[in-house]
Amino acid sequence: MGPQSWELTGWSATEWARQIASRGDVTVTIDATPGGVDVDPTSGRIRIDPHAAELSVDDRGRVPTTRTLIDRLSHPILAGLVLDGASRAAHSRWRGRVGDDVPAGVLEVAWALDAARAHRRLIIRSPRSRLFLRAAAPVTMSVVGSPRVLLERALPQVDAGVLPRWVGERTRPVVEEEFGADVVAECTQIWRQVLALRDSDEEQLLALSEQWCRLLPDADPDSGSGAGAGPGEGALQSVGSDDLSGAAGDGVGGDPGADPSDPEAAPGEGASDVSDRVDPGTGIDSGWTDLLRDLAAETSGEAELELHQALGPQPTPEKRADDTQRDLATAAARSVFDAKALTRIRNRPPTDTDIAERAAIVRRLKRAQYEAPRQVTEHVAYPAGKARTSGLVQRAAQRANGQVVTATPWRRNRRKVAEKPPLHVGVVIDVSGSMDRWLPAAGTVIWSLAAAAAELNGTAAATGFGGTVTALLGPRTGPNRVPVVPGGSSSTGCAEAMSAVTAGADLTAAFGARVLVVLTDGQLPSHEASAIDDRVRYLRRHDVQVVWALTGDRERASVIPEDTTVVDHVTPNAFAGLVADAIATALELAHHGRDR
Repeated sequence: MGPQSWELTGWSATEWARQIASRGDVTVTIDATPGGVDVDPTSGRIRIDPHAAELSVDDRGRVPTTRTLIDRLSHPILAGLVLDGASRAAHSRWRGRVGDDVPAGVLEVAWALDAARAHRRLIIRSPRSRLFLRAAAPVTMSVVGSPRVLLERALPQVDAGVLPRWVGERTRPVVEEEFGADVVAECTQIWRQVLALRDSDEEQLLALSEQWCRLLPDADPDSGSGAGAGPGEGALQSVGSDDLSGAAGDGVGGDPGADPSDPEAAPGEGASDVSDRVDPGTGIDSGWTDLLRDLAAETSGEAELELHQALGPQPTPEKRADDTQRDLATAAARSVFDAKALTRIRNRPPTDTDIAERAAIVRRLKRAQYEAPRQVTEHVAYPAGKARTSGLVQRAAQRANGQVVTATPWRRNRRKVAEKPPLHVGVVIDVSGSMDRWLPAAGTVIWSLAAAAAELNGTAAATGFGGTVTALLGPRTGPNRVPVVPGGSSSTGCAEAMSAVTAGADLTAAFGARVLVVLTDGQLPSHEASAIDDRVRYLRRHDVQVVWALTGDRERASVIPEDTTVVDHVTPNAFAGLVADAIATALELAHHGRDR
């Protein structure tokens, strides 16, 4: 980050802080700041240390945001520091109204105790904010190094519901050893009165702070509340909010001082353990560091759990790939098969040869779709056909014993007619200059398949690619005339053409025969190979048969996707028969459910 700072007035953190503070003049600045966060409640200016907030900047200079709950749970320290500063702007505006006659020590104690009050108010309104405040606590409380500061900053935060109970149970023995149990008990009563104050009770806050100073008159000012406690000096801040823009506003308010979700004190972590690790005369040093480390680990685990719950079950890589391909197919079909594009399709009257070829394809596919009715024998509980003696005995026994009759003594035969699988077929034609000989035959095949799909209760769509992707047969278009396949220039656009017919012909439908036929010379640009492979993998995951028909030798083809049925040396006369055979095979498989 360096010494540079940014005042991000349009940034989501600023927007969020303004909602929390209910003030339009609040600004969030990313800048090196002692203590992690600093706020001036008079001007509403909040400074956040990027290193303390664990901010990272990507190659485009963007930083994490706090716009959504997912963002906040992904960066809980940043969210906690924003809450910390924004609540000071909301609830500690008394700081700018205090006169110069108030002793500095009293003012510093009031500033420190007021943090717990503001945090408590926030948690009552928005219970989820406890997680963010707790995540930021190791940053804002890292300056703590003496029992006095523990007494003024840590223990009130436990009663406010920010810090878990085990923090109080591990630090209170150190504080009582330093000041005595009676003094700590009186201080406890003071901060609990502070927690109940309103924002306008500044006189009572100062009076309680003065009483606090009389209880602790001989503290070392360098290790007490005066060390960086005022505005602009990295003091521990407090938080409050009305809305939190959906992140902290979930849940029902309650008494945060009795937090049932906080874990109890860890076994073996009582007063004797703290005394072994802590020297009350010189500060708790490594003991406090270990405690903050434990607090950070616990909070991180809670944030990860809530993030997982907020995100819900995550899609697998395969599911994400399918969603991507589905979106691409939908967009391509919308573009290629729009109303204007369909009006530009040229058609010609069918010849006798075209009509004969269409009739042959339709007959071939109807035979493949048809399955003769089968005779099925089934057992029934009522008189029908020949009876089985064992079934009659079982039926009589069940009746005699008063049981529910489940016996089926009689048999009958009935005819079972199989459901005819529909046909979904897409055709993609390479219309580059080298494909001129195949284009008339391709038009006849497309026309024939449209008629077959209409007869077999299915859908068909066709596109051509040759520099641009053009519609040759729109989805659910009546097969009245033979489409004229226009020539193209280059061989680009295959992936987009495949996507368009995938959506146009409903190739990923759950039932039926689904076939995609691609006719090409195989001389496709290498940069499209990856996109073509992605389309094929998507189709194969949905059990779509992909026929890769090459007009030349497969050894000379530059692009041949894996897991496709590759047929080479396809001539114009053989193209129709090849397509009919591939679709007939798919229809036969669909009868037995092997394509599902």
